[in-house]
Amino acid sequence: MKIGLATPNSDYGQRTTDMALEAEQRGYDSLWVGEHSHIPASRQTPHPAGIELPRLYWHMRDPFTSLGAAAAVTSRIKLVTGVCLLLEHEVLDLAKSVATLDEVSDGRFLFGVGVGWNREELSNVSPVPWPQGYGAMRETIEALRGQWSPTGEIRTPSRSRCTASAGRPKRSWSCTKNSASSGPSSAPLTKPTSTNAS
Repeated sequence: MKIGLATPNSDYGQRTTDMALEAEQRGYDSLWVGEHSHIPASRQTPHPAGIELPRLYWHMRDPFTSLGAAAAVTSRIKLVTGVCLLLEHEVLDLAKSVATLDEVSDGRFLFGVGVGWNREELSNVSPVPWPQGYGAMRETIEALRGQWSPTGEIRTPSRSRCTASAGRPKRSWSCTKNSASSGPSSAPLTKPTSTNAS
């Protein structure tokens, strides 16, 4: 059995670097961090558990910066987004961030993605209507895979205004996807092919 440590990664809690180092020293397999870029003041969408929104949601650190710092102080533990809210990101910028984190962690990064549960949060940053979220997520994953392919030519989502592009570094692992609208349950879309990005 492999056991990972999931954390809200809040700015009033322990530093991500300290958590990662301690988790690795104690034999944990992975460190999972969540993502909420912001919390809309309207609060129309209820929490999935039907409770008052916990304080930690307003205080989550950026997952990519946090895991990049964690990669610098560890050597074995896997580093995971649980989950990255995919549609809140511009696809070319996200492809670069993910590939860079994969490179600096020597292939230890696992990319967990999801749509999320907060409708207002999505609508603040994306033109995608809520009912089309999972379709848009699949389209974005295909665009990311295109950017990380050997030829490197990105197939841009229909919602993006960018043209076909190429970039480096490449990612050596493929995405994982969230199996529900919230929570860190993820399943691999494809198996890792190499630990070295070309």
